[in-house]
Amino acid sequence: MKPLRYAVTAAILLSTTLAAAASDAQKAFDALKALEGTWEGKNNQGQTLTISFRATADGSALMNEIHGVHKD
Repeated sequence: MKPLRYAVTAAILLSTTLAAAASDAQKAFDALKALEGTWEGKNNQGQTLTISFRATADGSALMNEIHGVHKD
């Protein structure tokens, strides 16, 4: 009976820990989704860059595009 009690206790602790981790991950992802839109800035050489973020896959993914001057 003791091994079963230990297993149940371990399962409860593990599920609680995973729920907290998922919550932190969701908070981080929500913070990234707050960047949704088009942003402009400059690279190290002073050239203009346009960066866009948009939610995709019904809000479960974030797509990022960077457009700017590219010289070989």
